[in-house]
Amino acid sequence: RKISRAERLELVVMTHPTPFTGDSVESPAIASDIQRVFSTGRPTFTDIYETKTGQWISAFAPIRDGEDSVVGLLEVNYPYDRFQADFMGKLQPVIVSVALLIVLMIVLSGSMAKRIARPLTIIMHRVEKLQSGSGDLTVQMNIAGRDEIAITGRYIDNFIQNLAGTIREVKQFSELVQASNSALRRI
Repeated sequence: RKISRAERLELVVMTHPTPFTGDSVESPAIASDIQRVFSTGRPTFTDIYETKTGQWISAFAPIRDGEDSVVGLLEVNYPYDRFQADFMGKLQPVIVSVALLIVLMIVLSGSMAKRIARPLTIIMHRVEKLQSGSGDLTVQMNIAGRDEIAITGRYIDNFIQNLAGTIREVKQFSELVQASNSALRRI
C-alpha cells in the first residue's frame, strides 16, 4: 500500500556522501516494511529490492518517544552485491571447515572401525576353532586394551584356561581311576 501524504516519511539525518535530507521515502519496495515498523513497533528487514541506484537490502528499527510511541525509524541500507560478497567471504571458511571435519570424521571412523574389527575378528576365529574342536586350549588371544572388546577377549582367555585346567583334572582323575582299576584286576 502506498504511504499517504499524512504518513509520508521524510529523511532527516543520513551518512550518505551526498545527503538528500528533506526528501520523502516513496519506494514501494520498502513502504510495507516501513509501515510494519510503525504498526508493530518491532524492527524488520526487507527482501532484496531494486532502485535506480542498484539492488539493496535494508533494515529498520523503531525510534520511540518518552511515551514509548514510535515516532520515527532508523534505516540501514546495504548494497546487495556487497552483502553477497561479504556473506560468501564468510561462508567459504565455514564450508572449508565443514568439509575438513567430514574428512576427519571419515578417517577417524575408519580407524575406529579397524580398531574394533581386528580384535573382534581374533575373538571370532578363536571361538570358531574351539567350537569345531580343533582349538588349542593353551593358546591365548592376548587382546590388549581396556575397552569392552579387550575385556571380553580376556574373559574368553580366562574361560579357556579354566576349561583346560578342568580337562587336565578330569584326565588325571581318569588316569587314576584307570590305574586303580588295573590294580584291582590284578588282585
